[in-house]
Amino acid sequence: MTDVLPTVHDSDVPYGSLAPPQCKEQLSVVYAHAVATAARCKLEHIRIDDETVDATVRQVADHKKYRKTSIDIQLKCSSSTEENDEYVKWRLKDYNYDDLRDPCRMNPIILIVVMVPKNFESWVSFDPDRFRIEARGYWISLRDWGSISNTTRTIKVPKKNRYDVSSLLGIMKRVGDGGTP
Repeated sequence: MTDVLPTVHDSDVPYGSLAPPQCKEQLSVVYAHAVATAARCKLEHIRIDDETVDATVRQVADHKKYRKTSIDIQLKCSSSTEENDEYVKWRLKDYNYDDLRDPCRMNPIILIVVMVPKNFESWVSFDPDRFRIEARGYWISLRDWGSISNTTRTIKVPKKNRYDVSSLLGIMKRVGDGGTP
């Protein structure tokens, strides 16, 4: 099913013509940036995604091994991904899967799946007191996962791996201590 976005805003002014996948891509970056900012980390958006990396999160903090820690992130966003109480399913292309599981990377990498409501107009809202993003994200590290065939590229991202400030700080600590996400 293809997403159909409204063409006219409630204020009777036309929306722009950005396609649904590009709207989701931008919203996933906003979500990841907001989490990084709230964790007092830096997020650098990578404009050319030819390495399965959409952004890098950097942190300066006193960890056991590294004082300056970085992780790469691959962002995906959906309003219709299959999910249940335990996990969100995401289908990956072979080259993305191989990049995400590659242990020969300087920076560890995680996949973040951002879920948004089906109703486009509820993704972002404004009122006199706040700006609100209606999204939730889940993360997974595929480091050292084995090769898979074309029929088993569906990844189950555990919902216990909520991508929020606490989880990002935990990931940065594990990496900063010399471990993996």
